[in-house]
Amino acid sequence: MMMNQTASQSRNTDPCIFPFDKKVSIVDRIDTDLVTICIRTDGIMHTHTKVKLEISLEDAQNIYETSVKLGKGKAYANLFTTEKFT
Repeated sequence: MMMNQTASQSRNTDPCIFPFDKKVSIVDRIDTDLVTICIRTDGIMHTHTKVKLEISLEDAQNIYETSVKLGKGKAYANLFTTEKFT
């Protein structure tokens, strides 16, 4: 399905659920300064970056550790989104 809107325009107020995902809800989530990480009812772990800057290796390691903590050792399909870069 093609969307004419950018991700930031089409997304509702929750970065973990897109408008076309109406049947999806959030099971668990962690918000940090850099990202929002959610586990969705469709089995996807969605990581949405909040910053429009490059992410350092240290930041990436922190994001990984946060996702491991949220996932509690389970494997998930991953979806990564970000704010629109200009």
